[in-house]
Amino acid sequence: MLLVPAVLLMAGCGDLTGSDEVEIVAAESLAALQFGSELPSLDAALARWGRGLPLDGARNGWKASWERPSLEGRALRTEAIRGAAPALVDRMSEPELGQLLGDFERAVRGVEGISGDSYPAGLVPALEEARALREGARTAFDAGQRAVALEALLLGSDALREVTPSMLASELLGCIEALDRRMRVGDSYSGLEQEIDRIRRLEAGARMALDDGVPILALRRAWYAFRLHQEIEGGPEALSAAGSCAANESFD
Repeated sequence: MLLVPAVLLMAGCGDLTGSDEVEIVAAESLAALQFGSELPSLDAALARWGRGLPLDGARNGWKASWERPSLEGRALRTEAIRGAAPALVDRMSEPELGQLLGDFERAVRGVEGISGDSYPAGLVPALEEARALREGARTAFDAGQRAVALEALLLGSDALREVTPSMLASELLGCIEALDRRMRVGDSYSGLEQEIDRIRRLEAGARMALDDGVPILALRRAWYAFRLHQEIEGGPEALSAAGSCAANESFD
């Protein structure tokens, strides 16, 4: 997933209201999508239709994927969904699968319905991917390719989930941890104690906000902590030493 600063493609800043279901939040830091209802997920599908099926590995892989760097996490989610979809869909009625597809389509329409059809740049790739998967899921469903339809709608839902406040905050915190490790072993931070202390407080505050169920606040705090790291390190090139985070993300 490509994360970029929230440079709006329209005038103004702050939180932008879309439909009743979706809004853009934290636009002044790193813009995210907040949904008014739960997106379809492999975890929820397994809880409803997967009882007794040997799919614990898929469930655990999907959950663990959100703790991994972006590209690695996506690969784990794709593997989990593709492995579980055929068995799950055998337990779903046609109306049940259709309702799940409808929930995903409604989420995409909600994003598309945001006023002016203009989006922060960092949200565009997720929306484009979700749109393509929506079309693929609908085509497969209409053709009777039920497992393909389920796979596409779950992958599309996860593409949108990647840019929700809690997921972006968690991802940023992972990058900050990598930069923290570099800072601890470095010897060129004398005189920056005040800035480093502020980063620590913002990072701790972001984790507390996540634990308290306030993901938008967590995202803002994590974003500002990350930007302070960049200033200390001398700019975006700081990511080159941030391990797996640097290998998978760009915040330019």
